[in-house]
Amino acid sequence: MRCRWIDTWFRTCVQATTGFLILTVFWFAAGMASTPARADTVVSLTDQLNPDLLAELFPGAEHVGPVNGRPAAAPVFMEGELDGFLTTVGYVFSVGEILQPTGYTGQPFEVIVGINLEGFISGVVLAGHNEPVFRNTESKISLKESVSGLQGVDVLAVPFEVPERYAQLGGASALVLLDSIYRASREVAVSRELRGPGEREGRQLDTDQYQRMDWAELRRIGAVRRLFLTHENLASVLGEAQTNSLTTASEGNEAVVDLYVALVTPALIGRNLLGNDTYVDKAQVRIGDGDTVLLALGDQAVSSDYGKIINEDASVPMSRVQFRQNGLVFPLDGLPIHEIETINAENSPVLRRILLLQIPNELGFDATRPWTLELGIGSGDTETVFGLTYVLPSLLVIEPLPHLVAIADNRQQHVPPFWVSVWLDQKVGIVIVAASLLVLLVMLTLQGKLARLPKTIFWFRTGFLVFTLVWVGWYAGAQLSVMHLLSIIRAPFENWSLGSLLLDPITVIVMAFSVIGLIMLGRGVFCGWLCPFGALQELLNRAVRRLGLRQIHVPEPINERLWSLKYVILVVLIGISFFDAPHLASAVEIEPFNTVILYGFVRSWPYTLFAIAVLGAGLFVERVFCRYMCPLGAGFSILGHWRMLEWFRRRPECGSNCHICSDLCSVQAIGADGNINMNECYHCLSCQVAFYDDKTCPPLMARRDRRDRLLETKTA
Repeated sequence: MRCRWIDTWFRTCVQATTGFLILTVFWFAAGMASTPARADTVVSLTDQLNPDLLAELFPGAEHVGPVNGRPAAAPVFMEGELDGFLTTVGYVFSVGEILQPTGYTGQPFEVIVGINLEGFISGVVLAGHNEPVFRNTESKISLKESVSGLQGVDVLAVPFEVPERYAQLGGASALVLLDSIYRASREVAVSRELRGPGEREGRQLDTDQYQRMDWAELRRIGAVRRLFLTHENLASVLGEAQTNSLTTASEGNEAVVDLYVALVTPALIGRNLLGNDTYVDKAQVRIGDGDTVLLALGDQAVSSDYGKIINEDASVPMSRVQFRQNGLVFPLDGLPIHEIETINAENSPVLRRILLLQIPNELGFDATRPWTLELGIGSGDTETVFGLTYVLPSLLVIEPLPHLVAIADNRQQHVPPFWVSVWLDQKVGIVIVAASLLVLLVMLTLQGKLARLPKTIFWFRTGFLVFTLVWVGWYAGAQLSVMHLLSIIRAPFENWSLGSLLLDPITVIVMAFSVIGLIMLGRGVFCGWLCPFGALQELLNRAVRRLGLRQIHVPEPINERLWSLKYVILVVLIGISFFDAPHLASAVEIEPFNTVILYGFVRSWPYTLFAIAVLGAGLFVERVFCRYMCPLGAGFSILGHWRMLEWFRRRPECGSNCHICSDLCSVQAIGADGNINMNECYHCLSCQVAFYDDKTCPPLMARRDRRDRLLETKTA
């Protein structure tokens, strides 16, 4: 008997939801009139640059020039204005200003990048990003941390190699971000005529060139660089109280750290600073072994004990003292340190301590490339790292390729699309997923024959669902989302290209196969076989059935009304994507895919609780989310309505005097009339197994009985 009050209640809910949707659409449409254009949402680089941001992009740099040129970038200078010498050490720029990039939701993101004169990224800051990340990692690396870890990436290398740490993050959003960083960085590097791999590979340090230079000339060419920190500098970062606890220096302009560094391996620097005798006796012997020798001078002492820098009069403890070069760290601990009495350069300041630091050749330090001396002051959350970047004067580098030739090569070099490199890097995974889809295609093609083998179908389906969940979902992260569908819907209206989609090859292959299956057979190919979350729901439901958990059969009128809920959700999400895109990333969390498949439940409690609730409900009602709430499934159902093939076999008796298939269908996709609702079918083939089973299907059972009786009559 039909429950009228339940029907009335559902009808009221659907009407209320529809009314709310209409009001929401009108509200978003009215808000669009006051919404600024997307280009206006990108804040100019000039407005974003500040000392803290510059310190993240270029440790040790204290001055930045105006933003100019095409593409727009601002030069960064070393030493600041304290010494009167400004040497260009690189450029900073806004990826948003250069490319106006957008991600999967059509929202702009902003990244500020710094590159040095060698064409290497010196620092990256993610200034704005409103999209979900479609891939998780075992180490749970955040997108912001991974972007910051791109320091040392070669932006002039062709083909571009994805850093291993960043590749672990994966996902479409992360790779679109990396592609934009690379393309913008390369444009700046080529336009500013920076040194590329052709010049760097095989570069040699000129250790023989020599001409007489005094202290001022060595400072002018950048052979000697200075790190000068005052009490005021530290207080502005650490706070007055913390600074007072670290040093007795109390006046704002009183020096806390005053340190000079130089590479004394080349004779031009070493002989002028050390003198001929000291250079030969103290430094040249080690240079002959291929080691690099650095000179540290100042009123501070560099002690060989734990590599700490301290002021002899007022202690300034350092939490870290190390050299960094392109991601490699060279701590002072364990490095040979030799103290000498004086330096030989004319007009040099009087300095208390003069130390030679020896970096063994086997550590991989390259004296021809920039490096940074990092000083960590403070401790714990209050620690701040101050850096001094050292760039060797170009006259001391023997280039393997003339610079003008290298510039011409960089401008003419064909850079393949970034997605090509990504596909080559993931060729093993591509082969695995292609082979698995080929197996699935063979099964779907032969489903009529295989349906006569119930055990084969059962174990094949179980194994394939496990593969879909474990490898396609948890390992490869190829979980299709309604976000992919919305991106395609919005593509004609947004600055979105197929190249963004191709950055996730496993997902693209699964998507392409699903689209073909959708055109040929309908929704069930993806939803029933290739959706990791759907596979998890079905496997869990099978397990609890084996344990005897009683299933809830949703009454047919209620079941049909609940089907419409997922279409309402889809329409709402489409409206949000067009009229309030910044909130789309939050709205698509109606899908628990990110939490369960991509993040492995490692999220904040509201997301985790919702995902557990959905899976818990699925223990009693098979595929409850797929049937009633999945917006992607709703979109596939609509598109699959115009499928080309009807492969599922039915008999005239189906739905008239036989309801076996209807009872066997655990998702209630077969109506009382015996017809299969392909919009709700997940292609489990249970009905087809019954169709060919003469021990289950009543028409076949009757036919078998007649045949047996006929044989008995003949034998009698």
